[in-house]
Amino acid sequence: MSRWTWFDVKSLFATAVELPDEEREKFLAEKCGSNVGLRTEIEALLESHEEDDFLLPPDSLPTASDLSKGGGRSRLGNDLELLSEIGAGAMGVVYRAKQLSLGREVAVKVMRPHLSLSSDLVGRFRKEANALAQQRHANIVPVHAVGEDQGLNYIVMDFIPGKSIRFLIREMRQAEEKETEEAARRWLGPDDHVSNVVRIVKQVADGLHYSHERQIIHRDIKPANIIVDDQAKPHIVDFGLAKDLRLSKINSGAGAGTPYYMSPEQASLTPGMVDHRTDIFSLGVVLYEMLTLSKPHRGRSHPAIFKSIREENPVSARKLNPLVPQDLVAVCEKAMSKAPEDRFDSADAFAEELQRILEGNFRGRPSIFSRIRKALGLFSRES
Repeated sequence: MSRWTWFDVKSLFATAVELPDEEREKFLAEKCGSNVGLRTEIEALLESHEEDDFLLPPDSLPTASDLSKGGGRSRLGNDLELLSEIGAGAMGVVYRAKQLSLGREVAVKVMRPHLSLSSDLVGRFRKEANALAQQRHANIVPVHAVGEDQGLNYIVMDFIPGKSIRFLIREMRQAEEKETEEAARRWLGPDDHVSNVVRIVKQVADGLHYSHERQIIHRDIKPANIIVDDQAKPHIVDFGLAKDLRLSKINSGAGAGTPYYMSPEQASLTPGMVDHRTDIFSLGVVLYEMLTLSKPHRGRSHPAIFKSIREENPVSARKLNPLVPQDLVAVCEKAMSKAPEDRFDSADAFAEELQRILEGNFRGRPSIFSRIRKALGLFSRES
């Protein structure tokens, strides 16, 4: 299927969205084959479907060729030449571009045109730019400019030559067992898989701590929002759901985020207090998935996923991957504690424990109160 229509996208999406992750990967590989463009469009819809603000796009999705055909231009303003599409999500399409005035490559996130009709969504898009503009950290992608050209809203950021953790997890799932280590090392680093994962997540925790110190919480930490560059360094992207706690700690956007990676307080779907510990939970989920290649909470519908997050304890990471040391299991479970007060007090504390594991000097243990609360929770469900 070298050529495809929007009907192809919609019909394949309708089937894929109902499949579990493992079956979905096989289905897309079989139906899309080497057609990267078709698969990219379907995966963008699948990712959007998992988000609270999912909107079915119109009968055409913007691509680099679409922009060049529309009005005969492949530029935004006078300074940005769009070169190729490198990603797509619920809010927009990301392009590799050239900033002509400085002669450098950049990434440009262009808001989907039909979403620009909503002033609330345009505000959210610009809020992402403002959140990024306030931050300068090695593990957070920097933003250079925000603009609008003939109705197209866009953000100009550093171009990160790399892959998302979501892509790397998918690659490892597809690889045969004997090739999994090689697939992981290709991007995550030269060490064993567990050490590579711990090192990557530790750096992400460092970046989150920087944001949290500035009273900004991300609220959508997930594998798709972490890019690993060709030097095996992670970069946090997409602050579209970021919240400035200096303005309010009330979770007015209850349910905002991506279901599989939401904290219990996000999954409660009712307004309430949220703070930096919601990001710690989500990063714990990312750690678990990178270690096991499996999500800790599952469900065939959003309500089922939310219920699992609020009430169920995931299978031990060590049971799914015997190479995960028990100390790392304890850190992962602490980060994913149901109650915020049982998690790490800060992303910095999370990072410190991960560093100790890398150095073979782990100190942390769940408190006796946490163990009692967990035991009582299990007892009440079994009785």
